[in-house]
Amino acid sequence: MVRARYFTRLVPLLLGVIGGITSCDNHEDYNRATTLTEFRFTLLPCENANDADIDNEDEESTRFVNTSGYANYTPGFEYGDSVGIFPNGGYQIPFPLPIAPGDPPNATITSVVAQGWMTRNDTLYITYMPFNFYNRHYDRIPWDYRKIQRITAHNSYAHGAPLAFFASDTLSADSSKFQAQMRHMGVWLRVRVKNLPVNGPWAKMVIAAQNNAFTSHGYWHLFDVDNGQPFEPATPAAKRDYITLMIDNLARGATQVLNMHMVLAPCDLEGQTVTCYMTTNTGVTYSCQYPIPAGTGLWESNTAHDLNIQGPWTMQTLPAPYQNPWEEDETFMGVAVPDFP
Repeated sequence: MVRARYFTRLVPLLLGVIGGITSCDNHEDYNRATTLTEFRFTLLPCENANDADIDNEDEESTRFVNTSGYANYTPGFEYGDSVGIFPNGGYQIPFPLPIAPGDPPNATITSVVAQGWMTRNDTLYITYMPFNFYNRHYDRIPWDYRKIQRITAHNSYAHGAPLAFFASDTLSADSSKFQAQMRHMGVWLRVRVKNLPVNGPWAKMVIAAQNNAFTSHGYWHLFDVDNGQPFEPATPAAKRDYITLMIDNLARGATQVLNMHMVLAPCDLEGQTVTCYMTTNTGVTYSCQYPIPAGTGLWESNTAHDLNIQGPWTMQTLPAPYQNPWEEDETFMGVAVPDFP
């Protein structure tokens, strides 16, 4: 449980209809003040690592939108968002954001004006979203990428929103203004497949690496900025050699491109050749190998990457690639939890 001396009394926020932040008179990392303190939060756009053209048809995402015509993704705040603020060595507080139902989607800047709060000049902070009450450790925030990702239309990426985790670098602030720029800590991957032997309908795609390059769940070390705020696997078993995207029986002409988007943790595929497996709804699987171009295999936070896989495709004579264990339970939700099994 959170120690009472850190959270003891509710202080009102000037948030219109949204409120709710707690404080105490002797909090060590946030001083109570009689003046107004502004807390400003900005979401940064995803950096396009491949400079690859992207189609915009059939897109219905509200968390992310494509604004440039390239394989990058611009996030926005949504109704119900709350930001957590951790001081270095201390306990977090939540900031519900003043995003109302019906507000224009994809606002990238919002501010909270707090009566009774000011930050300490000698303390470093990080911000993250979505806030989770059960996050207790400022230097080890859990996140889970095991939620099943399923596309229902060509070029759809709305399914990636539940897996989006945002955080800032460490920052200090004066007593009157707190400005945090948060970025998407995961990686966006777009896989473009073409020249498949059949039109489908397709049920599943698997990208397999040559080693355990992918991390399914683990911990963000947000105060470790010297090492790029790394994502540490929760257990050795959290390292996997493949990722899976479920496909909702989409048919696509053999000469047409099928765009598929995924969110995953940062990884290193430099120097590898990955294999793409495409499985029809009748269980027939085709595969194609794809060498990662030199210099493009380090997939870091807040970047977008492209795999353009155009064949040749080979029908598999072995059983189709098996599912990840969590894919057998489609009710699994990938959300931050206090500890992993």
